[in-house]
Amino acid sequence: MAVPRCSSFSSSNSDALYSSFLNGITVGEYIYGIYEVFNELTNEAACPAEDPLYKEAILYSTLESLAHDFLDRFRDGYFDEETAIDVWELWKACRANQEPPLWADDNDKSIEPPKLHDLKTEDWEYILEMIQEEFFWDLDFEYGANFALLEPQPHWPNFQEFRTAKTWLLGEFERTRASRKAREEANRKKADKPATPERKGKRKAKGDNNYE
Repeated sequence: MAVPRCSSFSSSNSDALYSSFLNGITVGEYIYGIYEVFNELTNEAACPAEDPLYKEAILYSTLESLAHDFLDRFRDGYFDEETAIDVWELWKACRANQEPPLWADDNDKSIEPPKLHDLKTEDWEYILEMIQEEFFWDLDFEYGANFALLEPQPHWPNFQEFRTAKTWLLGEFERTRASRKAREEANRKKADKPATPERKGKRKAKGDNNYE
């Protein structure tokens, strides 16, 4: 799973929270919680069947932050291409094992997706909404008053744990970017490579390079 960069863990504050359930959580608890969630999602081992509600709320707020940041900039006329590619890759992963096509016309027939630059606001809103629905069948944490009233509580990291978590998150982000750029470069070289001319006819004689 790609790790997108968003304000939730690329900044040193936790202002971009969209759930009252997390009111009062410290920056350290929040950063370490994101680390726990993304470490589980990117690990080959199966994720726990049920996670504490604070983890669900943290993942939700992270995706909400990504969506709000991207859409706000897009509506203001700024196209964040790197984040757009992250969102599109996540969208493709969500649709990979589903019957509905990646992109469809008005008759629900599969068609070639448009270029990312050509997608409109409503297209991005729909994609981001569907990504949220892929991760959350329901939002159980919204029925709770506050994370502080429930068990278990978020881990309170010491300085070393906090630094480890933030370093891991930024490292995964950089690896995601590097991996994508490597794929893009390989695809570009493949597209630029001249096609091998198809050989037709029979060779006239040994050592003769002409073809009939």
